[in-house]
Amino acid sequence: RRMRFEPAAEADRRILSGVQAVLNRRIEVRLSGRWNIKGTLMRLAIAAAVVIAGTRIGTHFFGQIPGVAWAVVLRKVKRFATCVFRTRSVETTGPRPDGFEFSAETETRNYRSEVYGAYCEEYENGKLAVRSYTQLQERRHLSFYEAKLPKSCWREPFDEGSIQEFQNNDPRRMVAKILAADCREIGTDVIEGKPVRGVESCDPRVWLSQETRIPAFADFYARFWIDIETELPVWMEMSFVLEGSSVRRTMVWDQFQWGVPLEAGLFHPEIPPDCRAIEHRPEPALRNLTPKTPTEEAFVRHTLEEPYLGDFDH
Repeated sequence: RRMRFEPAAEADRRILSGVQAVLNRRIEVRLSGRWNIKGTLMRLAIAAAVVIAGTRIGTHFFGQIPGVAWAVVLRKVKRFATCVFRTRSVETTGPRPDGFEFSAETETRNYRSEVYGAYCEEYENGKLAVRSYTQLQERRHLSFYEAKLPKSCWREPFDEGSIQEFQNNDPRRMVAKILAADCREIGTDVIEGKPVRGVESCDPRVWLSQETRIPAFADFYARFWIDIETELPVWMEMSFVLEGSSVRRTMVWDQFQWGVPLEAGLFHPEIPPDCRAIEHRPEPALRNLTPKTPTEEAFVRHTLEEPYLGDFDH
């Protein structure tokens, strides 16, 4: 109701033409029915104006995407204060000339709350490896490594930079960034037995922050799928290959539960008596260690892009 906009002249002509066409078809109706005709025409004109205006607003703000009221999707996810979802990270190397392909995958279960923070369970090979707690009110981060002996709890402070990173990884913010980017519809599909509709963007800025320098990508895409019935996100996927690398990295967010109740106790674990608490304070980055020569930069880039095992044929 607070939004102001000017419809295009072409839209006005289409609305008027539609109303006139209906009027011409009904002009010969008996006089006794004219009051009903007037009401019908008025409802038709108002409905046409609302549909056309809504379509124009939606396509203006969300990259000319027809067929789905994407503004409704964004409005729905913003009203939820909690969310449960799964993340998966997959790295695939190859295929090499001999056809060999190496793939590694990790899986994390995430519980997020605007009030309390986040609780995450990270699994490796199907077994729980790490439990981590992001406590917003206490401004600290706790990590429990299940496989390490003796048992220990790593505690580290949560500074402003960490809070900003935490907010950037919020699925709601990621939805907003994808829809605000230059994206296109990729049709319908079925995920977890539900009919879905998706969009795709090839703009790396949907993933990186504004101050981050965009690396050279040989391939990049971000895909986003919503449940057609509920208009809520059910799947987000980001995949890329760096220039000159044979490794594809893919992140998947799925199994969403929006607005589920999460108790405060989930985010406040009790440290067992036999668990050793370790205070961890990250050291500030040393600027003089930044690579300066082309050789140093090439070495760092190669180290980040190519796993060590990729150098061996066997």
